[in-house]
Amino acid sequence: MIVDGPPPQPPEHSPGARMTGQTIRFRRIGAGLTLRRCAELMGLTMTSLSAVEQGAALFTESEFERFNMVLEEHRK
Repeated sequence: MIVDGPPPQPPEHSPGARMTGQTIRFRRIGAGLTLRRCAELMGLTMTSLSAVEQGAALFTESEFERFNMVLEEHRK
Protein backbone atom coordinates (compact mmCIF):
# COMPACT_ATOMS: atom_id res chain seq x y z
CA MET A 1 0.00 0.00 0.00
CA ILE A 2 1.33 3.43 -0.96
CA VAL A 3 0.61 6.25 1.47
CA ASP A 4 1.17 9.84 0.35
CA GLY A 5 0.48 11.36 3.74
CA PRO A 6 -1.72 11.11 6.78
CA PRO A 7 -5.36 10.30 6.18
CA PRO A 8 -7.65 13.32 6.02
CA GLN A 9 -9.09 14.29 9.37
CA PRO A 10 -12.81 13.79 9.84
CA PRO A 11 -14.89 16.99 10.21
CA GLU A 12 -15.22 16.52 13.96
CA HIS A 13 -11.51 17.18 14.29
CA SER A 14 -11.57 20.57 12.63
CA PRO A 15 -8.82 22.92 13.75
CA GLY A 16 -10.08 25.04 16.61
CA ALA A 17 -13.15 22.89 17.31
CA ARG A 18 -12.02 22.08 20.84
CA MET A 19 -11.34 25.74 21.67
CA THR A 20 -14.65 26.77 20.12
CA GLY A 21 -16.42 24.11 22.17
CA GLN A 22 -14.80 25.33 25.37
CA THR A 23 -15.91 28.87 24.59
CA ILE A 24 -19.49 27.68 23.97
CA ARG A 25 -19.44 25.81 27.30
CA PHE A 26 -18.07 28.77 29.27
CA ARG A 27 -20.67 31.08 27.73
CA ARG A 28 -23.48 28.63 28.54
CA ILE A 29 -22.34 28.22 32.14
CA GLY A 30 -21.84 31.98 32.47
CA ALA A 31 -25.48 32.44 31.47
CA GLY A 32 -26.51 30.03 34.22
CA LEU A 33 -27.81 27.37 31.83
CA THR A 34 -27.39 23.65 32.27
CA LEU A 35 -26.50 21.55 29.27
CA ARG A 36 -30.01 20.06 29.30
CA ARG A 37 -31.82 23.42 29.49
CA CYS A 38 -29.68 25.09 26.84
CA ALA A 39 -30.16 22.16 24.46
CA GLU A 40 -33.94 22.23 25.07
CA LEU A 41 -34.16 25.96 24.39
CA MET A 42 -32.13 25.51 21.20
CA GLY A 43 -34.17 22.54 20.01
CA LEU A 44 -31.15 20.21 20.17
CA THR A 45 -30.43 17.03 22.07
CA MET A 46 -28.07 17.10 25.02
CA THR A 47 -25.83 14.71 23.09
CA SER A 48 -25.44 17.07 20.13
CA LEU A 49 -24.75 20.11 22.31
CA SER A 50 -22.28 18.09 24.36
CA ALA A 51 -20.50 17.02 21.16
CA VAL A 52 -20.08 20.68 20.19
CA GLU A 53 -18.72 21.56 23.63
CA GLN A 54 -16.24 18.67 23.45
CA GLY A 55 -15.01 19.73 20.02
CA ALA A 56 -16.36 16.59 18.35
CA ALA A 57 -18.89 18.55 16.25
CA LEU A 58 -19.49 22.11 15.14
CA PHE A 59 -22.62 24.26 15.22
CA THR A 60 -24.25 25.06 11.93
CA GLU A 61 -24.69 28.75 11.26
CA SER A 62 -28.35 28.61 12.30
CA GLU A 63 -27.52 26.66 15.49
CA PHE A 64 -24.92 29.27 16.41
CA GLU A 65 -27.50 32.02 15.89
CA ARG A 66 -30.00 30.14 18.08
CA PHE A 67 -27.33 29.67 20.76
CA ASN A 68 -26.68 33.41 20.84
CA MET A 69 -30.41 34.18 20.97
CA VAL A 70 -30.93 31.71 23.84
CA LEU A 71 -28.14 33.32 25.83
CA GLU A 72 -29.45 36.80 25.11
CA GLU A 73 -33.01 35.90 26.11
CA HIS A 74 -31.90 34.06 29.23
CA ARG A 75 -29.98 37.07 30.52
CA LYS A 76 -33.02 39.37 30.33
